[in-house]
Amino acid sequence: MRESGQGKKVGRSIWAVVAGFLAVVISIGTDASLHAAGIFPGLGQRMGDGLFVLATIYRTIYGVVGSYITARLAPSQ
Repeated sequence: MRESGQGKKVGRSIWAVVAGFLAVVISIGTDASLHAAGIFPGLGQRMGDGLFVLATIYRTIYGVVGSYITARLAPSQ
């Protein structure tokens, strides 16, 4: 039985959201890498204001990239 056009759109929409989400989840890996490199202090320790600015900047970039990926993969606007 063939999948209807509507079913394909739903599947592609789900894939678009998942792909965008995965792109944003990469920021967790960046956090872990910065902790491991000693740039961010250990868990439970206070970070300085500059480090919060750094984290805000790269998390914002990941959010924009994830949103862009979702929009590009979505079957319709």
